[in-house]
Amino acid sequence: MNLVQIERQKKPLKPYLITAAIIPIFSLLLVYLMAIIAQYEMSEPIPNQVNTSSYVFFGQISFIGNVAGFVCLGATMLVKYVMEAYSERNIYLTLGYPVSRTKVFASKLFLCLSVIGIGVFVSIFVTNTLFFISESFYQLVDDQLSFQSVLSQLPLMFTGVILVIAICLIALFIGWLKNSIPLVIISAILLYSIPSNLFSSGNTLIMVVLAVVLFVISLVVVNVLKNKVLRLEA
Repeated sequence: MNLVQIERQKKPLKPYLITAAIIPIFSLLLVYLMAIIAQYEMSEPIPNQVNTSSYVFFGQISFIGNVAGFVCLGATMLVKYVMEAYSERNIYLTLGYPVSRTKVFASKLFLCLSVIGIGVFVSIFVTNTLFFISESFYQLVDDQLSFQSVLSQLPLMFTGVILVIAICLIALFIGWLKNSIPLVIISAILLYSIPSNLFSSGNTLIMVVLAVVLFVISLVVVNVLKNKVLRLEA
């Protein structure tokens, strides 16, 4: 944990925590926008599509908005805390730590992933809670709010954590291979577009399976990056 504290002191977390606090606000606004649009939507429901006047649908909107925000935040953090630390400008200082290279690398990853992992879980919870509370005062959704509606969001919250961490790690790997910081951000956005499109089309189970597959790939990616760090020359 001492190494994690050092990382926090070198680069303050405050800007990222502020951003993490803003994401659920924008996600909530997105949910309200979709709820208002759904109220005035006059077209008939499309077969095999999620009912846009159900709480399941708005739980998905909350998921998509929050995960998208934390994918971008996580990619940015990994660039700043990990990739830049092993750039030509900073590599001498990074490799100069009188501790194991693996521990230094792990501490940087742990700091970033703990922020985005806990952040996306809390963010989805906050967005959904505020929306459900507001529904008890002024109902926008033509559906019956029940305990089952609330409980059904819990698996999505854990899926969001897995998905954000996996996508960010894979994006870091792609950017590291090409030594390109912009590629990390672009890769993260493109990778997230796949499960989000599946999810928005109602393929929830496929999206969850894809999230698990991406997470397994991310574990392999971390091991490859760790070996690269061990082979670096100061």
